[in-house]
Amino acid sequence: MILLTLGFAATGIRGSMLLKQKFDPNWFLGENTHLFKFKMERAKFFPDNGQNAGIYFGRLNYSAELPNIHRLLTQLKQEENIIKNLEEWYSGFRYYVRLNSNKGLCTAFCVHVS
Repeated sequence: MILLTLGFAATGIRGSMLLKQKFDPNWFLGENTHLFKFKMERAKFFPDNGQNAGIYFGRLNYSAELPNIHRLLTQLKQEENIIKNLEEWYSGFRYYVRLNSNKGLCTAFCVHVS
C-alpha cells in the first residue's frame, strides 16, 4: 500500500512539474470583431513586432525632473534591440528652450537641456 501511495505521489509530482501555463488575451475577443481580425492580421504580416507601449507622467514638477526625464530617454534610446520606434517630446522641448533661452524661459534647468 505504501509503495502504491508513493507511486501515485511521484506521478502527481511529475505531472505537476510538466504543467505549462499559457494565456492569450485574444481568447476573450469575439472572432468577428474588428480588433480580433486586426490582431490576427498584425501577427500574420508583422510577426516580429511587439506591443505598443507608452510612458505617461502625471503630476510632476517638470523643471525639477528634466534631468531624470533626459536620463530615461537616453536609456530608452540605447535599447535598440527591443525598441523599434521611439516618439518623444523632449528633444523638441530642448530645442525650444535653447532657442528661446534669452527671452526669460531659461530657469534652473537650462544646464540640463543644453
